[in-house]
Amino acid sequence: TPFPTGFVDLQSPSGAGISGAIYDHNGDVFPADEARMLARMGDRRFCLGNVFKDTYESIFGGDLLREIVSKSCVEIMPYCSSCVYRTYCGSDPVRNYLETGDLIGKRPDNDFCKKNKLIFDMLFKKLKRNDPDEMDVFWSWISDRSLKEVRGEEG
Repeated sequence: TPFPTGFVDLQSPSGAGISGAIYDHNGDVFPADEARMLARMGDRRFCLGNVFKDTYESIFGGDLLREIVSKSCVEIMPYCSSCVYRTYCGSDPVRNYLETGDLIGKRPDNDFCKKNKLIFDMLFKKLKRNDPDEMDVFWSWISDRSLKEVRGEEG
């Protein structure tokens, strides 16, 4: 996405392992907390390495993170590449793996995609309606100001 959401699941490529990483108590490094939880259940597929055993370069420049990045670009993913909302969306390779067994997943069929499309539909309908009160709420969100500030009201 072109916007700094801070939410790795709405970034393309996924921000997992790029925008943030999870360090477990034993030094294991994971691209996301869901990957750490998956490892606790016995599936260590997403362990990037260990800070006590591996170099920074091998952890964050290794094949696993490269695979996560290459398979989480919505601009080239099946279905996503032609989706009207791809600019605002992202990919969660760990979730895709859990739901389908692969990092790309079946996007139009998964709950993440369905939920995001419903949210985007609702937001764009509100923008099109251009209701002044709703626009004030949106402006407060994007400008990080209170509604009173946006409306020019006394504090």
